Amino acid sequence: MDKQDYYTILGISRTANKDAIRQAYKLKALQLHPDKNPNGEAIFKLVVNAYQTLNDPTKRSAYDRELTRRDRGFGAHQFRQAAPQPSSPAAYPSSSYGADAGASRKPRYATDEQLFKDAYEQYKKSPFSATPDGGFRGVNSEGTFAEWFKKKQEELRRAEEVTKAKAEYAKNLEREEKRRAEEWRDMQRRREEEREEEVQREQQADVERHLRDLASQKRELAEERRRLAEERAEVTNLAAEHRFTRDMAHKQRGQELADAVRRADAKVREAQEQQMLHEANERAKAEERAREEKLKRAEEERALEAERARERQRQKEAEAAEQERNRTTAELGEQRKRVIAQMMSERRRHEEEVSAMRRETDRIEAEMKAKLEALRAAKNSGQTINLDEWKL
Repeated sequence: MDKQDYYTILGISRTANKDAIRQAYKLKALQLHPDKNPNGEAIFKLVVNAYQTLNDPTKRSAYDRELTRRDRGFGAHQFRQAAPQPSSPAAYPSSSYGADAGASRKPRYATDEQLFKDAYEQYKKSPFSATPDGGFRGVNSEGTFAEWFKKKQEELRRAEEVTKAKAEYAKNLEREEKRRAEEWRDMQRRREEEREEEVQREQQADVERHLRDLASQKRELAEERRRLAEERAEVTNLAAEHRFTRDMAHKQRGQELADAVRRADAKVREAQEQQMLHEANERAKAEERAREEKLKRAEEERALEAERARERQRQKEAEAAEQERNRTTAELGEQRKRVIAQMMSERRRHEEEVSAMRRETDRIEAEMKAKLEALRAAKNSGQTINLDEWKL
């Protein structure tokens, strides 16, 4: 395990959480990155190693145990001498020994001056101390430390002012948020009160409207009771008159009913006489209809017999016509067969003629091809060509 104090390199306390470790690493990386600080490459590697160790819970636990064992075995003074210090002042940010480190544990150095002196001694031993960007004028220049220390003190002061300004700005933001939240709560409370007052006014209006409706209904009920009492008295009078009228009408209806019964008996007797006459007429008409039906059935039978005779005659004629049609169909079938046979014979003869013409055409074409090949061969060989010999 390395002998450096990773907490001191990152400028954090031993109880710092992951967020504090990450923030310190980002600050160190910005200060010591090789692109910005070519002389801080060695310390940048130490910062990366410290971050990788402290950000991993397992590695950090093992490192803390080893650090405690070294502190217990060698003492704080020997451990500070054994642990290599960063060779660049940029390894210690302005917040290294601020509120975070000072509040959680005691600093490993008595004062900031002692810390920067140790860093300065390490820097003088570093091979990068002679570069123009190292922050000092020379390795053996003892008067440069005061300037460098003042510069660092000024940087610390400016960083503290920036931190205080940020804290004051955060407090102002918090106060502004509280004020806005209070104004919002007041506005919400006023709105709730206004809504409650509006609801109460609406409820009061509903109650008054309901009372007016009840009073109106009460007046209507009183008017209805008075009207019902008048109607009840009127109905009583009408009932008495109706009973008297009904009795008189009942007597008159009884007299009329007796007269109607007498008239009905007379009409019944008259109807019975008419019924007897009607039945006699109906019997005579029925006998007449029976005679007419009998004559009609006889006439229909004669007509049916004549129709049957005509139907038999039509059947005979149809059978004769069917026989004639069968004979004609047979003759047409024989004639059709003869025509088809003649057509097939003509077709076979035509196919034979076409086949003979094709064979003759193939023969002529083969003969022409043979003569054409022989003519080409004679032409290629340079012989004299007599076209009469090559005629078909």
